[in-house]
Amino acid sequence: MNRKPGKRFAAVLAALALSSLAAASLGSAAIDNLSPPGFPSGAILFRINGSPVEEREFRRFLEIAFREEPDPSASRLPVLADSFINNRLLAAGARAEGVDKLPAVRSRIETRLNRLWPGVLWEEVVKPSLRIEEKDLAEMVPAMEDAVSLQQLTVEARERAEELRSLALAGGDFGEIIMAESVGLTSHKGGMLGFVTKRSSLYDPELLDLLFRMRPGDYSAVSRTATGYAVIRVLEKKPAARMRQEWLDVNRKRLVRIREQDAWRAWKEKLARSCESAVNQEAVDAYLKAREKNGPLGPALAMTAVTVDGVPFTLRDLIDPSGLGALHSDDTVQTIIRRRVEEFALAREAGRRGLREKHPEILLTERLLGEYLLAREYLEFRSRDLTVTEDERREYYEANRKKFVAPRAFRLSLIETRSPARLRTIRDLLDKGTPFEEVADRWSDNRDAIEGASGFVEEGRIPPELAPATRLAIGEHLRTPLRIKPAEGGKEVWIVPRLIAVREERQLPFEETDRASLAKSVMAQKRERLIRGVLADLRRENRIELSREFAEFAKRGINAKPAKGDNR
Repeated sequence: MNRKPGKRFAAVLAALALSSLAAASLGSAAIDNLSPPGFPSGAILFRINGSPVEEREFRRFLEIAFREEPDPSASRLPVLADSFINNRLLAAGARAEGVDKLPAVRSRIETRLNRLWPGVLWEEVVKPSLRIEEKDLAEMVPAMEDAVSLQQLTVEARERAEELRSLALAGGDFGEIIMAESVGLTSHKGGMLGFVTKRSSLYDPELLDLLFRMRPGDYSAVSRTATGYAVIRVLEKKPAARMRQEWLDVNRKRLVRIREQDAWRAWKEKLARSCESAVNQEAVDAYLKAREKNGPLGPALAMTAVTVDGVPFTLRDLIDPSGLGALHSDDTVQTIIRRRVEEFALAREAGRRGLREKHPEILLTERLLGEYLLAREYLEFRSRDLTVTEDERREYYEANRKKFVAPRAFRLSLIETRSPARLRTIRDLLDKGTPFEEVADRWSDNRDAIEGASGFVEEGRIPPELAPATRLAIGEHLRTPLRIKPAEGGKEVWIVPRLIAVREERQLPFEETDRASLAKSVMAQKRERLIRGVLADLRRENRIELSREFAEFAKRGINAKPAKGDNR
């Protein structure tokens, strides 16, 4: 089955809304006067078979299914409300036919819903129980030694170093002297070297020992170093204990976060071990083998990868729920499986500790998201037997012949270079009559294109910079090279194009059309007709009632300021 993002599914439901609620002729079935004008947050917008739907529930559904529309217009709200109703009816239909009990369906829905609860458990159960003391953080500080902070002037001649040292001793600003005279790598920073220990490789041991015996503010004698003659000033001395404390103060938040992460990881692992889980190594091995041999992954992804407390999870739902064909190594697959087992255990623990009742908003999200996913699964279930015949492909082709046209296309040869000197040579050779193909093979920077030639490129896909080449006569090259501006950080490119051939627009015969593309288009039409039929049946079989508050809600818009007296 093709699993597309929920965004497309939500758009289908909105597009297939069979009757706009704003214009629905519900007559006496409509609910009147459910609450006064300026309704509170619990206002009932409509009822489905007598069950009320409050404004907050509808808003949350929009956040889940129409995240790309944070501010729908007032005229759009009735359509979105239809999507909510369609979604709920489809989920109810799925439950009535037992689709929610299918292992593969349960696997897909569980993997999404279980992710709602880890944050709650961390914030309300694990984090408050942690006691991270100062000694715990002190144990994480790396070993440190006594250190000195240095400032260094480096010049090429000893005599000049002596003169500048005397100038500094006489009260000159050593930092300014360094920036004006030093050839050292840190001269732009006033010669600041930061803190060094006796293990530093900057100086030989004798000089280091001397620097550690000097007092802050002292200048060394002129010393020969690998880069020249140096005068070094000691700025500050710090014992190891102070270095450790300062490092701890700077990194305290990071260390606390590491301790918290370690505690959280250990807590999750312990909780996961309390579940009865069994990894199907055969599925993992089949996936890795198919990945290694570049074979089809579908059969392996459809296998159950792990069963947790009796709930099976397919490999696809664990490692590639979006269906994008993501590839993972063995270690990554094992890590993802372990993480999903932890999420399952966390979701069950949230229920055991009563957190579900404590967080009605998350519970509402779980219910609405579950319905949303189940509605998608139901449509997949109902369309599972759809097929496409050759006659249906041909029928679609005949009805949409204008879609199957090969546009005008051009075949070019290109000589490319980033060197002005090379460009002059290329132009001289072409002016002398040297064959274009010979010049391209020898002088073009693009060594991958034989004789500089490309395949046919459709007219609409040719970069605007190369448009002048499409106006050439066949066999002619452009006398004035095209100058292509570089991407950020790159070098500009000169291109000399030559037009090799032109393929005019033509109607593709049925035999030359992409069979997979045709089948996809036909299947989309058949699925749309099926969805329309399913929704039409469900709408006839269920009672939908609007309240006056919905009309007011739609009129105001979702982000309008509350009416006077509204206490939300």
